[in-house]
Amino acid sequence: MTEKVNAAIERIMSAGTRGIAGAPAVFAPQFANDLHGLRGDRGARSVIDAHRDATVVIPFEDAAVDIDTESDYGSAAIRNP
Repeated sequence: MTEKVNAAIERIMSAGTRGIAGAPAVFAPQFANDLHGLRGDRGARSVIDAHRDATVVIPFEDAAVDIDTESDYGSAAIRNP
């Protein structure tokens, strides 16, 4: 078990839907420089994409809904009353 925990510490753990990594995600310390280098509102997608070999996707099908705006919220509320 210790080996598995240590291996996870060196990875990116990401919720995902249909095998695609998304939010939320937890990053191991070695990705800090990549994360600090992000600018604007791109999010960490570029870091995940650059380190796919170190990313573990945890299935979470409810993550398929991305709400960034009031319109997104309204659409989601209609689909999921």
